[in-house]
Amino acid sequence: MSRSVEWIMVCAVLALGTVLVIRGPDTGLQHGATGTVQPPPAASQPLQAERPPQPETVPAAGDGGRAAGSRAVPESPDVARSGRDRADPFGPVSYEAVGSHPYESYDSETLALLAYSDAKAAEVLGMRFRRQDEARSLEYILRAAALSGRPEALQVFRNASPYPVAIDGRPLARALREQYVLSVVADKLGAGPADVVLWEQRIRTELPNPDQEIRRLRRQAAELLRRMQEVQREVIGAPTIGGLDNA
Repeated sequence: MSRSVEWIMVCAVLALGTVLVIRGPDTGLQHGATGTVQPPPAASQPLQAERPPQPETVPAAGDGGRAAGSRAVPESPDVARSGRDRADPFGPVSYEAVGSHPYESYDSETLALLAYSDAKAAEVLGMRFRRQDEARSLEYILRAAALSGRPEALQVFRNASPYPVAIDGRPLARALREQYVLSVVADKLGAGPADVVLWEQRIRTELPNPDQEIRRLRRQAAELLRRMQEVQREVIGAPTIGGLDNA
Protein backbone atom coordinates (compact mmCIF):
# COMPACT_ATOMS: atom_id res chain seq x y z
CA MET A 1 0.00 0.00 0.00
CA SER A 2 1.35 3.42 -0.98
CA ARG A 3 2.24 6.06 1.66
CA SER A 4 -0.56 8.38 0.42
CA VAL A 5 -3.20 5.71 1.01
CA GLU A 6 -1.92 5.09 4.53
CA TRP A 7 -2.11 8.81 5.30
CA ILE A 8 -5.72 9.00 4.06
CA MET A 9 -6.69 6.11 6.32
CA VAL A 10 -5.10 7.72 9.37
CA CYS A 11 -6.94 10.98 8.74
CA ALA A 12 -10.22 9.11 8.34
CA VAL A 13 -9.74 7.38 11.68
CA LEU A 14 -8.97 10.70 13.48
CA ALA A 15 -11.97 12.34 11.84
CA LEU A 16 -14.28 9.66 13.12
CA GLY A 17 -12.88 10.21 16.66
CA THR A 18 -12.34 6.56 17.21
CA VAL A 19 -8.98 5.79 18.58
CA LEU A 20 -8.04 2.60 20.12
CA VAL A 21 -5.20 2.94 22.53
CA ILE A 22 -3.67 -0.33 23.41
CA ARG A 23 -2.02 -0.28 26.82
CA GLY A 24 1.59 -1.22 26.67
CA PRO A 25 3.24 -3.12 29.43
CA ASP A 26 4.78 0.06 30.99
CA THR A 27 2.59 2.90 29.68
CA GLY A 28 0.16 3.03 32.58
CA LEU A 29 -2.72 3.84 30.19
CA GLN A 30 -6.15 2.27 29.91
CA HIS A 31 -8.29 1.34 26.94
CA GLY A 32 -10.40 4.34 26.02
CA ALA A 33 -13.52 4.26 23.85
CA THR A 34 -13.81 8.02 23.23
CA GLY A 35 -10.27 8.99 22.44
CA THR A 36 -9.72 10.42 25.93
CA VAL A 37 -6.70 9.10 27.65
CA GLN A 38 -7.50 8.38 31.28
CA PRO A 39 -4.66 8.67 33.78
CA PRO A 40 -4.05 5.80 36.08
CA PRO A 41 -5.55 6.05 39.56
CA ALA A 42 -3.34 7.77 42.11
CA ALA A 43 -1.13 5.40 43.91
CA SER A 44 -2.89 4.46 47.11
CA GLN A 45 -1.11 5.30 50.35
CA PRO A 46 -0.14 2.39 52.51
CA LEU A 47 -2.73 1.92 55.24
CA GLN A 48 -1.65 2.06 58.83
CA ALA A 49 -2.30 -1.06 60.70
CA GLU A 50 -5.41 -0.73 62.82
CA ARG A 51 -4.88 -0.91 66.57
CA PRO A 52 -6.34 -4.06 67.99
CA PRO A 53 -9.34 -3.45 70.23
CA GLN A 54 -8.19 -2.63 73.74
CA PRO A 55 -9.54 -4.73 76.55
CA GLU A 56 -11.94 -2.92 78.84
CA THR A 57 -10.20 -1.68 81.97
CA VAL A 58 -11.55 -3.12 85.18
CA PRO A 59 -10.66 -1.13 88.33
CA ALA A 60 -8.42 -3.07 90.60
CA ALA A 61 -9.56 -3.70 94.11
CA GLY A 62 -8.19 -1.33 96.66
CA ASP A 63 -7.53 1.58 94.30
CA GLY A 64 -10.63 3.52 95.25
CA GLY A 65 -12.58 2.18 92.26
CA ARG A 66 -10.18 3.79 89.72
CA ALA A 67 -7.70 1.94 87.52
CA ALA A 68 -4.11 3.09 87.34
CA GLY A 69 -3.65 5.66 84.59
CA SER A 70 -7.34 6.37 84.22
CA ARG A 71 -8.73 9.86 84.62
CA ALA A 72 -10.25 10.71 87.94
CA VAL A 73 -13.88 11.74 87.87
CA PRO A 74 -14.24 14.96 89.89
CA GLU A 75 -16.54 14.77 92.83
CA SER A 76 -19.67 16.77 93.16
CA PRO A 77 -18.84 20.05 94.92
CA ASP A 78 -21.36 19.20 97.58
CA VAL A 79 -19.66 15.90 98.35
CA ALA A 80 -16.16 17.34 98.06
CA ARG A 81 -16.76 19.98 100.67
CA SER A 82 -19.32 18.24 102.85
CA GLY A 83 -16.88 16.84 105.40
CA ARG A 84 -18.86 13.63 105.55
CA ASP A 85 -17.10 10.45 106.49
CA ARG A 86 -16.86 8.38 103.31
CA ALA A 87 -17.68 5.30 105.33
CA ASP A 88 -20.94 6.97 106.35
CA PRO A 89 -21.93 9.49 103.64
CA PHE A 90 -25.31 10.06 105.25
CA GLY A 91 -24.01 10.81 108.73
CA PRO A 92 -24.46 14.20 110.39
CA VAL A 93 -22.28 17.04 109.18
CA SER A 94 -21.01 19.72 111.49
CA TYR A 95 -20.61 23.38 110.53
CA GLU A 96 -16.83 23.13 110.97
CA ALA A 97 -16.63 20.00 108.82
CA VAL A 98 -18.39 21.75 105.96
CA GLY A 99 -16.05 24.70 106.35
CA SER A 100 -17.90 26.69 103.71
CA HIS A 101 -21.59 27.17 103.04
CA PRO A 102 -23.20 29.48 100.48
CA TYR A 103 -24.91 31.34 103.32
CA GLU A 104 -21.52 32.44 104.62
CA SER A 105 -21.32 34.94 101.76
CA TYR A 106 -24.65 36.49 102.72
CA ASP A 107 -24.74 39.66 104.77
CA SER A 108 -26.14 39.46 108.29
CA GLU A 109 -29.30 41.38 107.43
CA THR A 110 -30.23 38.88 104.73
CA LEU A 111 -29.42 35.95 106.97
CA ALA A 112 -31.59 37.41 109.73
CA LEU A 113 -34.55 37.46 107.33
CA LEU A 114 -33.93 33.89 106.20
CA ALA A 115 -33.37 32.69 109.78
CA TYR A 116 -37.05 33.12 110.59
CA SER A 117 -37.75 29.72 109.05
CA ASP A 118 -34.37 28.48 107.75
CA ALA A 119 -32.34 26.47 110.26
CA LYS A 120 -29.05 26.69 108.33
CA ALA A 121 -29.30 30.46 107.96
CA ALA A 122 -29.90 30.74 111.71
CA GLU A 123 -26.91 28.49 112.43
CA VAL A 124 -24.54 30.41 110.15
CA LEU A 125 -25.63 33.73 111.63
CA GLY A 126 -25.36 32.39 115.17
CA MET A 127 -21.80 31.21 114.58
CA ARG A 128 -20.93 34.56 113.00
CA PHE A 129 -21.78 36.27 116.28
CA ARG A 130 -20.11 33.62 118.45
CA ARG A 131 -17.12 35.78 119.40
CA GLN A 132 -18.88 39.14 119.22
CA ASP A 133 -22.23 38.85 120.97
CA GLU A 134 -22.73 35.65 122.94
CA ALA A 135 -26.37 36.29 123.86
CA ARG A 136 -27.32 37.04 120.24
CA SER A 137 -25.29 34.09 119.01
CA LEU A 138 -27.08 31.70 121.39
CA GLU A 139 -30.48 33.06 120.33
CA TYR A 140 -29.86 32.15 116.69
CA ILE A 141 -28.36 28.79 117.57
CA LEU A 142 -31.41 27.92 119.65
CA ARG A 143 -33.57 28.94 116.70
CA ALA A 144 -31.54 26.76 114.34
CA ALA A 145 -31.91 23.77 116.65
CA ALA A 146 -35.63 24.41 117.08
CA LEU A 147 -36.25 24.66 113.34
CA SER A 148 -34.22 21.57 112.51
CA GLY A 149 -35.26 19.54 115.54
CA ARG A 150 -31.68 18.27 115.68
CA PRO A 151 -28.78 18.88 118.11
CA GLU A 152 -25.94 19.62 115.65
CA ALA A 153 -26.14 23.42 115.84
CA LEU A 154 -25.99 23.28 119.64
CA GLN A 155 -23.02 20.91 119.56
CA VAL A 156 -21.11 23.13 117.13
CA PHE A 157 -21.85 26.19 119.28
CA ARG A 158 -20.71 24.35 122.40
CA ASN A 159 -17.47 23.15 120.80
CA ALA A 160 -16.64 26.61 119.46
CA SER A 161 -16.64 28.37 122.81
CA PRO A 162 -14.32 31.42 122.73
CA TYR A 163 -13.47 30.89 126.38
CA PRO A 164 -10.89 28.45 127.72
CA VAL A 165 -12.38 25.29 129.17
CA ALA A 166 -9.52 24.80 131.61
CA ILE A 167 -6.42 26.52 132.94
CA ASP A 168 -3.46 24.43 134.06
CA GLY A 169 -5.61 21.35 133.72
CA ARG A 170 -8.36 22.64 136.01
CA PRO A 171 -11.77 23.15 134.35
CA LEU A 172 -13.25 26.62 134.69
CA ALA A 173 -16.61 26.89 136.43
CA ARG A 174 -18.07 28.95 133.59
CA ALA A 175 -17.12 26.30 131.03
CA LEU A 176 -18.48 23.45 133.15
CA ARG A 177 -21.82 25.18 133.55
CA GLU A 178 -22.17 26.09 129.88
CA GLN A 179 -21.19 22.61 128.69
CA TYR A 180 -23.62 20.95 131.06
CA VAL A 181 -26.61 23.17 130.14
CA LEU A 182 -26.06 22.78 126.39
CA SER A 183 -25.54 19.02 126.76
CA VAL A 184 -28.88 18.70 128.57
CA VAL A 185 -30.67 20.60 125.80
CA ALA A 186 -28.90 18.61 123.06
CA ASP A 187 -29.90 15.40 124.80
CA LYS A 188 -33.57 16.37 124.44
CA LEU A 189 -32.97 16.70 120.70
CA GLY A 190 -31.52 13.22 120.37
CA ALA A 191 -27.81 13.67 121.06
CA GLY A 192 -27.89 11.12 123.86
CA PRO A 193 -27.05 11.44 127.57
CA ALA A 194 -23.33 10.64 127.40
CA ASP A 195 -22.21 14.27 127.54
CA VAL A 196 -24.71 15.08 130.26
CA VAL A 197 -23.25 12.34 132.44
CA LEU A 198 -19.69 13.44 131.68
CA TRP A 199 -20.20 17.09 132.58
CA GLU A 200 -22.29 16.27 135.63
CA GLN A 201 -19.43 14.16 136.93
CA ARG A 202 -17.01 17.03 136.36
CA ILE A 203 -19.30 19.43 138.21
CA ARG A 204 -19.55 17.08 141.15
CA THR A 205 -15.78 16.82 141.21
CA GLU A 206 -14.83 20.45 140.64
CA LEU A 207 -17.58 22.69 142.03
CA PRO A 208 -18.84 23.19 145.57
CA ASN A 209 -22.47 22.32 146.39
CA PRO A 210 -22.85 20.21 143.21
CA ASP A 211 -26.48 19.16 143.87
CA GLN A 212 -27.59 22.77 144.17
CA GLU A 213 -25.49 23.69 141.13
CA ILE A 214 -27.03 20.96 138.99
CA ARG A 215 -30.60 21.91 139.98
CA ARG A 216 -29.94 25.51 139.00
CA LEU A 217 -28.36 24.50 135.69
CA ARG A 218 -31.25 22.22 134.83
CA ARG A 219 -33.64 25.14 135.33
CA GLN A 220 -31.54 27.11 132.84
CA ALA A 221 -31.72 24.23 130.37
CA ALA A 222 -35.50 24.06 130.82
CA GLU A 223 -35.75 27.76 129.99
CA LEU A 224 -33.77 27.26 126.78
CA LEU A 225 -36.08 24.42 125.80
CA ARG A 226 -39.10 26.62 126.48
CA ARG A 227 -37.70 29.30 124.14
CA MET A 228 -37.16 26.70 121.45
CA GLN A 229 -40.73 25.47 121.85
CA GLU A 230 -41.92 29.03 121.29
CA VAL A 231 -39.99 29.19 118.03
CA GLN A 232 -41.60 25.97 116.85
CA ARG A 233 -45.05 27.15 117.89
CA GLU A 234 -44.57 30.41 115.98
CA VAL A 235 -43.17 28.88 112.77
CA ILE A 236 -44.69 25.40 112.45
CA GLY A 237 -47.74 25.77 114.67
CA ALA A 238 -46.94 23.33 117.47
CA PRO A 239 -43.83 22.34 119.43
CA THR A 240 -42.25 18.96 118.84
CA ILE A 241 -39.52 19.36 121.46
CA GLY A 242 -40.35 18.08 124.91
CA GLY A 243 -39.72 19.89 128.14
CA LEU A 244 -37.37 18.90 130.95
CA ASP A 245 -38.64 16.83 133.84
CA ASN A 246 -37.69 17.69 137.43
CA ALA A 247 -36.38 21.13 136.52
